[in-house]
Amino acid sequence: HDSRGPPPNNNNKPLQVTRITQNPTNGQLIMKKEEIRAQVFRPGWNQPTMTLEELADREVAAALEREAHQTRAEATRKEQPRR
Repeated sequence: HDSRGPPPNNNNKPLQVTRITQNPTNGQLIMKKEEIRAQVFRPGWNQPTMTLEELADREVAAALEREAHQTRAEATRKEQPRR
């Protein structure tokens, strides 16, 4: 055991941190306790909110809708007299 630091934590409890910030509007101190364990393996980027299959389904539905709209527009254009 090294006497220069705190003893090792062997009880497997999450590390508790108290974050103290100051409210910018009134200067009051805000104390917030956080458990670090839940944030240790969280990636630093945003995770996808849907699967590739869900995205493909949306894209196919949108493409079919555009195709139907295009077909209706072309049919309407053929019915109009030429100038």
